[in-house]
Amino acid sequence: MKCASCGTENPDTAAHCGECGAALTAVGAQRAQAITKAMAAETALNASNDAQSAAQRAQVAAAEAGTRAKEAKTAAKEALERIKEAKQRVKEAKQQAKDAKAKAELLAIESKQMSQKAKELARSAKDAARNAKNTAKEASSAEKAAKKLEKKMR
Repeated sequence: MKCASCGTENPDTAAHCGECGAALTAVGAQRAQAITKAMAAETALNASNDAQSAAQRAQVAAAEAGTRAKEAKTAAKEALERIKEAKQRVKEAKQQAKDAKAKAELLAIESKQMSQKAKELARSAKDAARNAKNTAKEASSAEKAAKKLEKKMR
């Protein structure tokens, strides 16, 4: 800052001229006010830049959050689809088990009926064998009787 009395250049913070000792207050006050305004403007500019930077970071974060939300939504849809498919497979498996049980019950009934038929056939075969044996005995007795008769007739 220049001294109004002698024109010597003095530091901006000086209250008196270093050469002549004159008070620099009026000019210094104006200069200090200008410096204060400049510093305030610089602070405001820095704050504005910081705010813009924060806003940009917020926009990036919002975009990332939107992307993640879309990915989560897609994953949820896929998971629901897999659950739906699994439920369908379970339903089909239950139906297959039900069908298999019904078939097993039918086979058990058929097996029981076949077993009864086999028993009946075994009884019939036993009866037929007994009848055949009796018939063979009767035939043998008749043959013996026929031989005796033949001997008597001779």
